[in-house]
Amino acid sequence: MNRKRIGIMGGTFDPIHNGHLLAADEACRAFDLSEVIFIPAGHPPHKDEKHISSAEQRYEMTLLATNGVSYFSVSKIEILREGATRTVDTLKELKATTAYENADFYFITGVDAIMSIGTWKSPEELVKLCKFVVTNRYGYSFDLLKKLPEYIQDAITTLEMPYIDISSTEIRERIENGEGVRFLLPHAVESFIWKHALYRN
Repeated sequence: MNRKRIGIMGGTFDPIHNGHLLAADEACRAFDLSEVIFIPAGHPPHKDEKHISSAEQRYEMTLLATNGVSYFSVSKIEILREGATRTVDTLKELKATTAYENADFYFITGVDAIMSIGTWKSPEELVKLCKFVVTNRYGYSFDLLKKLPEYIQDAITTLEMPYIDISSTEIRERIENGEGVRFLLPHAVESFIWKHALYRN
């Protein structure tokens, strides 16, 4: 029996943008993934929750961004869980479900983000639960990965994708400053942001 290959795209998604969507799509094609699950973080341990949008708003934006793409789905698994969001706990919970018990997980992240894996919960257990698909990011070289412990390097496959120098931080700042974001994120997400007056002081 062929094992399903499932992509995992985690993040705060405040807001989700075209860079996230492109990375998920490129990984899907490169690794023959049957699905990419977008998982908005419920209580990001490395973020000040006073300065991020509500979990429900970030979930709604992620739904809007992925709507109409048959191989994209969105999960509330981290939003519904109490306490800090930890990737290792999420993957173990997914593995325990009937839908994904025989799946191989591919965790999609950027080279900048993977460099902080030492601060994540139980990285030595995490590499047993998934493979890491690490995408290039503007200003970051894949050579940085050589600084990671060897057991983490062994779990990584790099993925070259078109450079899109977009960050959620930049989008929030542009909105706060009254600048345009039309082509940085899906139109439905932009409309949601304006409707709910997000990121404006």
